[in-house]
Amino acid sequence: MAEAFSHAITNTPGKSLVAVEVNYKRGEKLPPYRHTKSAFIMAYVVSGAMRSQTERTNLLAAFVVNIKHGTLTAFDRQV
Repeated sequence: MAEAFSHAITNTPGKSLVAVEVNYKRGEKLPPYRHTKSAFIMAYVVSGAMRSQTERTNLLAAFVVNIKHGTLTAFDRQV
């Protein structure tokens, strides 16, 4: 996961727009995770398919978050 950009939203005080590029390998699955509570999230699949077992998948995730948001994505602890 690589941050593509982060900019304050000028007409919405205290909020910023953060875009993240996410690349999944063929058949890759992530463990359970959570996003920061202040986030509104939209994802766009650039190539591949989210449920594909046969091809790579690339997506762009856009977060509208509080400017001081902390970690965007945290993986749940395995019990």
